[in-house]
Amino acid sequence: MEKKTNGFLVLVLLIAVVLSSLCITALADFSDHNEIGEAYREAVEKMTEKGILNGFPDGTFKPGNTLTREQGAKIVVYIVLGDKVNDLECDASPFEDVKKDRWSAPCIKWCADREILLGYGDGRFGPQDLLTGDQFAKMLMCALEIAREGNYVGLGSAWTQAVREDAKLYGLYSGDLTMMTNYDITREQAALLAYNAINAKAAVESGEILTPMQPDIDDHIIPVPVEPKDPVLPEDSSIETGDGTEADTEDTTDTGGRKDDEISGYMDENGDIVLPEIPSP
Repeated sequence: MEKKTNGFLVLVLLIAVVLSSLCITALADFSDHNEIGEAYREAVEKMTEKGILNGFPDGTFKPGNTLTREQGAKIVVYIVLGDKVNDLECDASPFEDVKKDRWSAPCIKWCADREILLGYGDGRFGPQDLLTGDQFAKMLMCALEIAREGNYVGLGSAWTQAVREDAKLYGLYSGDLTMMTNYDITREQAALLAYNAINAKAAVESGEILTPMQPDIDDHIIPVPVEPKDPVLPEDSSIETGDGTEADTEDTTDTGGRKDDEISGYMDENGDIVLPEIPSP
């Protein structure tokens, strides 16, 4: 199964996020720009600049409007492929309620082929059903390849809890915690979720954020931050690294320029904190 992002487009998007001061805003071009909440303005600006989200023919953005599931699919595919999304085709739809000539069918198929979305499990996708915060967070993390191994497949109803844990770890809800919901989200919230997800991808690529641990389904582990001063270990002690080996506390492993309190671990079933290996910068 192919699981590969367009590195060039992602790089362009990440540069646009980081170098926000160099971007020329067209936010004021929307006649209803004053209706866009302060927490969402920068995200809406960046997402519309890149064509990931668009306004309406009447010159409005309609920040309070909702999105559908097929619109969410189009957004995540555009984040990864850019204008190449227009080259996608759908020779056979993976869902019975999505005809192969439907405008969104190529994007839905592209996502389904990569397990970014799975539908309802009964052969339906519900293209015009409203997009929820949980669904969109999952799609974004899977599309940007920062989701846990398996893309939350096989978790049953526990997939929402797993998605929320990872999304919080990555800061996807930064600016609006109400986006952590199984209810529909607005267009301005979708812009913020996508913006935060792109930021998270940049942080993972730079090593500032460690990806979630990959627990077994029956032994779900909640990622938690590790306090560097608790516990305080004696100089000759060692700690478990998570791969069956031991690491001396005096080890001078390169952390890639990160501070100790930026390194995350996880809590095992006994309540003990286990540190992951530090990835190469």
